[in-house]
Amino acid sequence: MSAENGLDGVEEIDLREPITVVIVDDEDRVRWVLRHQLEDSDPEIQVIDEGSDGHAAIALAAADQPDVLILDVDMPGLGGVDVLPAVKEASPHTRVIVLTGTGERSRSAAMAAGADAYLRKPTSLDELVGTVKQLAPGGPTAGSPTKRKR
Repeated sequence: MSAENGLDGVEEIDLREPITVVIVDDEDRVRWVLRHQLEDSDPEIQVIDEGSDGHAAIALAAADQPDVLILDVDMPGLGGVDVLPAVKEASPHTRVIVLTGTGERSRSAAMAAGADAYLRKPTSLDELVGTVKQLAPGGPTAGSPTKRKR
C-alpha cells in the first residue's frame, strides 16, 4: 500500500468466509451453468453442492448448512415449494432463492412457504449474484476486508 492512503506498512487482506451456495434444479445443464457463472463472477461465492430434486434439497440443506440455496420450483416428485418448509427446518439460517421458469404463478406460494427471494428464468447474472450477496450473512457486502500490519 502507498503512503498516500495513510496506511503505510499496513497490508489489506480479505478474511471473509466465502458465501456458500447449494443449487437444486432437475436440469443438469442449468446446474452446470449456474455453478460456473456464480463461481466465475465473484470470488466470494463458492458453490459447495448440487442436487436434482426436492429430496436432495432437504438432504443437502441439512448436511451442508449453506448460506444460500438456489431452488427450482418445477421438479419431478417434490417440487421447490413443497420442500421449502423442510429445507428451512433442516437449515434455519439458510436463505432460499427460488429460481423458476414458471413465471409469476408460483411467487405467492413460494414466498408463503419460506422463500427469501423469487427470480424468474432467465435472470441476469448480475441480478442473481446481487441477490445471493444480499441474502448472505452480513448483507450486501458479506463482511468487509480486514487490515493487518505487514
